[in-house]
Amino acid sequence: MQDDYSRHLLRQPAVAGMFYPMDREELLRDIKKLVDSHSPVKDAPKAMIVPHAGYAYSAMVAAAAYAKLKGPKIKRIILIGPAHHAFIEGSVTSAMGWLTPLGVVKMRHFKGIPIDEDAFEEEHSLEVQLPFLQYLQPDAAIEPILVGDQNPEELAKIIGKSASDAVIIVSSDLSHYMSYDQAESTDERSIRSILDMKPDGFIDACGEIGIRALIIIAKKNKWKPTLLMAKNSGDTSGDKGRVVGYASIEFR
Repeated sequence: MQDDYSRHLLRQPAVAGMFYPMDREELLRDIKKLVDSHSPVKDAPKAMIVPHAGYAYSAMVAAAAYAKLKGPKIKRIILIGPAHHAFIEGSVTSAMGWLTPLGVVKMRHFKGIPIDEDAFEEEHSLEVQLPFLQYLQPDAAIEPILVGDQNPEELAKIIGKSASDAVIIVSSDLSHYMSYDQAESTDERSIRSILDMKPDGFIDACGEIGIRALIIIAKKNKWKPTLLMAKNSGDTSGDKGRVVGYASIEFR
């Protein structure tokens, strides 16, 4: 009974100590170093695309976007990430909180998408974003959504209905395990499709469906994208063999 209660009310961290530090002080120190050098902004973006690899690889790129949340008070964040371990269309969790080394993140259940607790069990694409949000927007309610084989237009329709008072964050890496030169070329094409607002354009990304849905929502609302930073794991780790691409993009 206790395990069932905990599972449905408070999600436990699945990748702390792997994708980001387990130690609270170390994690806080890392995030502060990444975002405190940026000046506060007056208004938050309407939406962002941020990477979700281990912090050693992609946190620098993610921080370029999260710095845009430094200053404004945000009440609601819709967080969309790809499902890496579950075959689903889309799912949400009924949990009211998500534990990280920085404490408990307040969550709300996004309505209109089925609940599937199992899909969240080992997933990192949402969890790695939480410490940044805890540090920058501790009072915001997070509405996490996992996306699998979902139609981008259907997803855009569901999210767009209730997104007017929220910041949308799409968690996604770009190309995977290409050579450094191949990754640069491939990621440039993907980023160009996003900046040109082409929901049917070339996008090589694990969070492709969430990105395409965001473009549809952005076009409808006349939001404009701006590239904040693009790198790959060869740039951040020094290993330029088989790399993974990352980009941070804001929409205003």
